[in-house]
Amino acid sequence: MQADTLGWCRTHGKPKIAVAYSLNGVEELEILIHEMLHGCYWDMDEEAISDTAESIAIALWRLGYKKELIAKKKMNISSSKRKKTIKSRKKNL
Repeated sequence: MQADTLGWCRTHGKPKIAVAYSLNGVEELEILIHEMLHGCYWDMDEEAISDTAESIAIALWRLGYKKELIAKKKMNISSSKRKKTIKSRKKNL
């Protein structure tokens, strides 16, 4: 990632989102949402993506969103079990 890039999204092949380590708080949340929107709506206008990401980030921040870091070892769940859990949650939605 270039020094002036805050985030990016790759939708081809294996999807991937990257966000600059230097970000935190509501700015990190906004960039993450921005890149997620690019992944979902790759043909959407950049200004619309930016405006939407900012609005969602501010709303979530005001509702008390906070990032919690959990180490994989602490979670004690294998990646295959985690994938099965995510799939079963999606079925229930």
